Amino acid sequence: MDPESEFLLDNSFFERYNYPDIAGGTIHVHVLQEMKTDAVVLYFTLKGEVTVVCDRCLEYYAQSVEGKETLFFKYGEYTGEIDDKIIMISREAHEIVIDQYLFEFIVLSLPVKRIHPDDPDGNPACNKEMMKKLNQYLINDEQKINDPRWDDLKSIIEKIN
Repeated sequence: MDPESEFLLDNSFFERYNYPDIAGGTIHVHVLQEMKTDAVVLYFTLKGEVTVVCDRCLEYYAQSVEGKETLFFKYGEYTGEIDDKIIMISREAHEIVIDQYLFEFIVLSLPVKRIHPDDPDGNPACNKEMMKKLNQYLINDEQKINDPRWDDLKSIIEKIN
């Protein structure tokens, strides 16, 4: 690998992993390699979009992804991970395969809650039919269920607040 490399991850990259949360995407990757006497340091910059399912309406949308990561590949007697950022490799290693690390960086950069971004007017960009269905079953303050079994718990919560 050159000291500095750029490449594009596309749908074929994501198909290899068969990960249900990502249906595809396009990610630009920049990798800077720094050689040291006892290690190789790789600096990653990722930016692009992946196709994910909206947690609210269950339709696909493009989620922006970006991040910067660093991995240290230290020379040693055995091959294996020391921790999330330090990997031991043998001095005879002629190449470092980074695709699994790239995939993990992308997955970890996804938000926990994945929903369509709002439109320019601030309205949800979710499927309109699904939003109608969700609103149909939404419980508002007037519809709260009165169940005396919860009264003791409610009084404890009120004392805490």
